[in-house]
Amino acid sequence: MNYRDIQRTMKVGFMGSDFRPPVSMPDPEKGRWLIRQAAEMGCNCLHYSVDFPETEAELSAIRAATEEHGIELELRGAEIGRLRNVFELTGPNAGLAREDIAQRIRIMKRLGIRIMRLGYGSLRIEKSRFAPDGRRQLETIGKSLREAAKIMEDNDVYLAVENHCDFKGADLAAMFDLVDSPHVGCALDTANAYTVFNDPDLEIAQLAPYAITTHIKDMLVIQEDVKPRIPFAPVGVAVGDGSIDIPLAIETLTRKARNPVGLHLVVEMSWVRHAPDATPAQQAETVNGMIRRSVEYLHRYLNRDA
Repeated sequence: MNYRDIQRTMKVGFMGSDFRPPVSMPDPEKGRWLIRQAAEMGCNCLHYSVDFPETEAELSAIRAATEEHGIELELRGAEIGRLRNVFELTGPNAGLAREDIAQRIRIMKRLGIRIMRLGYGSLRIEKSRFAPDGRRQLETIGKSLREAAKIMEDNDVYLAVENHCDFKGADLAAMFDLVDSPHVGCALDTANAYTVFNDPDLEIAQLAPYAITTHIKDMLVIQEDVKPRIPFAPVGVAVGDGSIDIPLAIETLTRKARNPVGLHLVVEMSWVRHAPDATPAQQAETVNGMIRRSVEYLHRYLNRDA
């Protein structure tokens, strides 16, 4: 299979928590609504980053919707900012962490999900390479992930850890080498390198060999004339409208990913700047439109010259 054929197998989707449902929609209906929206956009995967329903009937409805529309789900591994589950498997909360993982894996098997994804960084400097004990934290994460690898292998599922505003690509690549498991790898975000002052092209190249899934995110570097801040700042834009070389990112993944056939290209829309007077409804409309354009961009790129 040549590179172009591989790219045509890649699956396009988006991050569910970014795509805003109508305010009046009851929570139990949001998951099925997201799946329908994804299908209408021609997507065949979805980062299901909203809360899963708790009843068996609701879980059955989600499973039926994914099968009807041909959507592969990815499971969010933890709430933002929580350090339970895979990152605490060697600490004092190891027992609770194992229970947490077991619960998520039960949901995964019930819904036919193969990928659990999460990030360590909680958008806080104390959980990053810039913390005084950042190097020690990275070592602790690696030890926990070696334990997580055994659990993932036993259940034939995959854990994808995002480069999530915490460590550079080289840091994470070295950690994945130490874990040394095909069931633990990277949820490669194409733009998060900016958050740790790294070159996105370099970070993508460093992490592509470990990629299990992705967040395809674009950001535009703009002038930020607010002293004494750094004069440039990245802001979220639709895929293809920013400073990230998205075609290069996809080509790198095609050539370097462990298994690029069927790789999920999941659009994420973060750090979008809205007009100061934009209402929540207007902001939602803007972001939803940007996601739609991003999905269209990826479909066009993957199927060029088809």
